[in-house]
Amino acid sequence: MCRSVLLVLIFSIIPSFIFPQPPESIDSLLKELEQTQQDTSRIIILNAISKNYEKVDYQKCIEFAEKAKILSKEINYLPGLIDANSYIGISYINLGEYITAKQYLDKALKFAQKFDNPINLASVYNKILLFYSAIEDYDEAANYAFLALKKYESIAYKFGMTSVYINLGYIYQKQNNITKSEEYSLKALEIATENNYEKKLAIIYNNLGVIYDNKLDYDRALEYYYLAAKFYSRTNNKSGLSIAYNNIGIVLSNKNKTNEAYRYFSDALKISNELNDKKKSAIYYNKLAQHYYDHKNYDSAQYYVNKAINISKELNIQSQISEAAYLLHQLNYDNKNFKAACDYHILFKQMNDSIQNQENISNITNLEIRYNIEKLDKEIALIKQQKRFTRRLNLAIISILTLFALVIILIINRKRIKNERDKKESELNLEKAMKEIELQNTELNAFTERIKEKNKLLNQFQEELYKLDSHKNSSDIQNNITQLRNMNIFANEDWIKFKSLFKSVYNDFYRRLIKEFPDLTESEKRHIMLTKLGFSLNESADMLGISYDSVKKARQRLAKKINLENATHLIDFIEKY
Repeated sequence: MCRSVLLVLIFSIIPSFIFPQPPESIDSLLKELEQTQQDTSRIIILNAISKNYEKVDYQKCIEFAEKAKILSKEINYLPGLIDANSYIGISYINLGEYITAKQYLDKALKFAQKFDNPINLASVYNKILLFYSAIEDYDEAANYAFLALKKYESIAYKFGMTSVYINLGYIYQKQNNITKSEEYSLKALEIATENNYEKKLAIIYNNLGVIYDNKLDYDRALEYYYLAAKFYSRTNNKSGLSIAYNNIGIVLSNKNKTNEAYRYFSDALKISNELNDKKKSAIYYNKLAQHYYDHKNYDSAQYYVNKAINISKELNIQSQISEAAYLLHQLNYDNKNFKAACDYHILFKQMNDSIQNQENISNITNLEIRYNIEKLDKEIALIKQQKRFTRRLNLAIISILTLFALVIILIINRKRIKNERDKKESELNLEKAMKEIELQNTELNAFTERIKEKNKLLNQFQEELYKLDSHKNSSDIQNNITQLRNMNIFANEDWIKFKSLFKSVYNDFYRRLIKEFPDLTESEKRHIMLTKLGFSLNESADMLGISYDSVKKARQRLAKKINLENATHLIDFIEKY
C-alpha cells in the first residue's frame, strides 16, 4: 500500500510540476500581449503564456514558445531563446517525444552557455535533469542536478538550491537509496524553513512523509504528512492537499485508526471531486473501498470500488482498474458469487499483464532513446571535429599560398636587379636586351588580348551558370560551380579540371552518357559539355580555338555518331538527356 502512495507523490517531487493555472492568468496575459508593441516585452509575455500552458495544454505551450523563439531570434534576444527552447523541450518530454525534446533542450543549453547567466544556466540544467529522469537515466539526471547546484551555490541562490535538493531526493529515491533521499530532502527542508518557502515546504514535508512511510515509521510519517497538509492549505494548493489527506488516511488505516482514516480519505475524495480531478478520485475511491474491506464493512467497500472501477475504465487507468478488479474479486468470492469473482480475477490478471507489457515496452523504448541520443551526440561531435579540421586546413593553405607569393615576389625582384646589372654591363647588350624585351612585350600583349577575349567569353559563361537553379540548394555543387566560373584559361590541364567540375555538377548526366556511348572521344566530350552549358557555335569555337565551321561539322559528326538526324536534334537531345 505504501508503494502506491509513493507513485502518487512522485509528481510533487519534480520541481517542474505545476498545478494547472486558472484561465484568468492566461487571459490576462493574452490581453497584455495585444497591448504590447515592444519586442522584448512581447517575448517575455509569450514565454509566460507558454509556461502557463506547460501542464494544461502541451501543444499550446509549444505554439506560444515557438512564437517567442522566432521573435527572439529576429532581435538576437538570448534570454527569450533560452526560455522558449526550454518550454518546447519540456512539452515534448510530456508528449513522450524524447529525441525532439533533447534537441530543444540542447539548444537552450547552448544559448544559456553563451548568455553565461548562472540562474539561466542552472534552470536549463534542471530541465535536462527532468529529461533524463523521464527516460530513467538517473545517473545522468544526478549529474545535471549537481551542475545546477554548483551554479546556484556560486551566487548563493537559496531558492534554486532548494529545488535541486528536492530533485536529488527524488533521484535517489528512484534508485532505492532511501538514506541519500532522506539526506537531500532534509537539506532542502533546512533552506526552505530558513527562507519561509511555503510552497516548497509543502512538497518537502510530503516527500519526507513518503520516506518514513516506506521505513514503516508511521508516527514520523504522520508528523510530516500533517505538516504537508498545513502548508498545502496555507498556499491554497488543493490538489496537493488532497494527496496529503489521502496519505494520512493510509497511515491511520495501517495504525487501525478507522474513523480518523475514513475522515481523511473522505476529505481527499471531496477535494478531488471539487477539482474534477477524476484520476485522483479513482485512486481515493479505491483507497476508501480497501479501507472498508479491511474493516469488514463490505457494503461500503462495494459502493466505493464500483465508483473506482467505473471512473478508471472511463479514463483507462490500468493500475486502478487492476486494484479495483482484485478487490471486487475478493468481495464476490467472500459472497460465494464465484462466477463474478472469476471474471474480476481474469480482469485483474489482464490489467497486470498489460501493465507489465507496457513497462517492458517502456524499458525497451528508453534504451532505444538513449542509444539514439548517444548516436546523435557522436554525430554532433564528429561534425565539430570536421569543422575544426577544415579551419586548420584552410589556415594551412592560406599560409602556404602566402609563402609561395613571397617567394615569387623575391624571385621577380632578384630578376629585376639582375636585368639592371646586365643592362649596365654593355651598351651592345642593352640594345639586344631592349629588342628582346620589346619582342616579349609584343608577345605578352598578344597573349593578353587572347586572355581578355577568353575572359569576356567566360563572363558570358558565368551569366549562363547563374541561370542553373536546379543545384542552388547544394553548397557542394554551388562551390564547384563557383570554381568553374573562376577558370581563366582552357589549356590541357584546364580541360581536365573543367571536366572534373562538370562531372560533379552533372554527375548523373555524364555517367549515363559515358555508359550509353563509351566510344566518345575527349574532343567529342568537350563539344557535348559546352553544348550542355548552352554555348553557341561561335562561343564554342572561341573556347576550343577552332573555326565556326569546324565546330559545326564536329557537331554534325557527333549527332550522326549517337544516331541523331542533325545537329539541332543534338542540342535538344543533350538538353533533355
